[in-house]
Amino acid sequence: MKPPHCIYYSGHLAFLFNSGSSLAGSDRMTRKLTTILAADVAGYSRLMEADESGTLAALRVAREIFATVIAAHRGRIFGGAGDSIVAEFGSAVEAVEAAIAIQSELTTDTGATAGLSFRIGINIGDVVIDGDDLLGDGVNVAARIESLAEPGGICLSRGVFEQVRDKVDVTFESLGQQTVKNIAKPIEIYRVALDGQMRPLHVRWLAGIVQRRRMMGAIAGILVIAVGLLLWQITQREPLRQGQLSLAVMPLTSLSSDETTRRLADGLTEDIITDLSRFADLDIIASNSVAAYKDKADIVRAIGDDLGAAYLLRGTIQPESERLRVSAQLISVPNGTVLWSQRWDRPTTDALIVQSELAEQVAAALGNAEASGAMTASEIRKARSRANTSVSAYDLYLLAVEAMGKFTREARTFGLEAASKAIALDPEFARAYAIRARIRYNTTHDGADYEQVMREMESDARKAVDLDPSGPEPRVALAWYYFNRGSYIDAEAELRAALKFNPANITVMKFAAAVFAWSGHPEQAAELADKVLRLDPLATAGTLMTIKDAYFFARRFEDAVAVISRAPAEARSKGARLFLPMSLAFLGRQDDASRARTELLEHYPDISAELLLNQGWVFEREVDRKLLLNGFAAIDVPLCASAQALAKMTKPKRLEQCSAQ
Repeated sequence: MKPPHCIYYSGHLAFLFNSGSSLAGSDRMTRKLTTILAADVAGYSRLMEADESGTLAALRVAREIFATVIAAHRGRIFGGAGDSIVAEFGSAVEAVEAAIAIQSELTTDTGATAGLSFRIGINIGDVVIDGDDLLGDGVNVAARIESLAEPGGICLSRGVFEQVRDKVDVTFESLGQQTVKNIAKPIEIYRVALDGQMRPLHVRWLAGIVQRRRMMGAIAGILVIAVGLLLWQITQREPLRQGQLSLAVMPLTSLSSDETTRRLADGLTEDIITDLSRFADLDIIASNSVAAYKDKADIVRAIGDDLGAAYLLRGTIQPESERLRVSAQLISVPNGTVLWSQRWDRPTTDALIVQSELAEQVAAALGNAEASGAMTASEIRKARSRANTSVSAYDLYLLAVEAMGKFTREARTFGLEAASKAIALDPEFARAYAIRARIRYNTTHDGADYEQVMREMESDARKAVDLDPSGPEPRVALAWYYFNRGSYIDAEAELRAALKFNPANITVMKFAAAVFAWSGHPEQAAELADKVLRLDPLATAGTLMTIKDAYFFARRFEDAVAVISRAPAEARSKGARLFLPMSLAFLGRQDDASRARTELLEHYPDISAELLLNQGWVFEREVDRKLLLNGFAAIDVPLCASAQALAKMTKPKRLEQCSAQ
């Protein structure tokens, strides 16, 4: 075979022409890569039978709409018989924008085309040029995709989705692999959510309508701008569920340059969020995402719009001698009205009491504003025990929390010391035991004796739960202990208890998403992961690495790829580096999977399925175990551990297909 003499690459499509191919001959057909839009009328035969003349008249008007919009988006109609229309575009973005404009015009038209509903399918593919006509699979696949769309809807192939996902201001929903007539291989299909009412494939907060890149005719320009403005209003934020409140708690602003006061302000902010997360009817935007607006608390509407919050809480904290002055306001985002405000001037030792009172009063104000009987201060009063903690112990606890976020040996040593000092000052401080338990586990990365660490971790976590059974931090600590022991059912039980007491706590939700994925509830895990990303659109790498398993085991491979890819390469865990090539392979993206596989083996050259099974990767469901094994096969990574790896195991667990080797 002669070597290839020409390679053309565009997006995920690569065409390789070999000098020995028949295509190299002088009589070869003329081909090109293009975007095809196919459309037809849903229920056309029924409409013709009921009212032939009226249907034909409506169809003529609809064809004029198609022609006008397609021309404005630099496309051309090249085919169509009866009720069908087939057009080509030089750009996938132009094709999708044209389809959106067409469906919007037809949907809002109550006149001549009111009885017609078109289905539209769009595909990128290789076509044969035959005069003014285009032939081939690129056209055929577009027609098959169109048949999968609902009346008034738009469906896309994966190739089109990859080209437009960050360029067209709408939300897309994966419909998975679909088998269609006369096409050998399944096609991955995406739906354009024109109404916004769907589970989002990628959670993102959309900004502004995309700028046009060309001049348009006056009528078409007005049409597209109007459609754009409508979509902006619809998709700017994901609609909240009926009766669901949403609140962004801004970091309390320290009016002092003192580092201790800054730390106290951040800690009290987190505690306010924790207290308010006890209400199932309240969505609390994650503090990580809100922190991006720390110095912009005055631009209420912009913050609310960007984060999808209906209410905003902001405040200040200022120490003076032995006293603490705190002020806070609850603001309605749509109109900027201050619904509630309060000031406290109390001894510094009352800091946690002020925080608890603040949360109580915010809950009551929200309950009054929304006439919500579920929003009552009594729920927060159940957690009042924490208000008895001394400020000195609380500051040491906050230092330990900060240390755990710094993944270094020195930080872990410092964090353990700080948590232990907090416990010495307040032996009833449940959260100090909880944070010490989690830091203890992290010392295993420094070579600490695993069994001793796990015994100490269990002791601290159980003590924390005994002291504060309804607190999220103690339950998460104990769940993390069980999870790392491979006791997924026990971990799940702890997190379900935590969710019962703290249904809107994002920390509990992300840990639950991880644990439920392994304990046999991947679909529920993925739903929790969706909510985490909705409430934390600027999620950290740590959050992304925690929830990735939910999408993988729920077989939502596009979402798994998206979440893992958002994290910097240096922050990706072993599981992330493994699940990325597997997900890409399951999606049929072999070139991308190959590159991800190379990166996996660069970091873990001895990785195998057996090695992971001996490192605590156990499964509650056989179907999940098979998914992992199939993933290893899909990316051509060994199932069986090497002889060197087996020699390091005391009692190695073997796969059946490996034990005979």
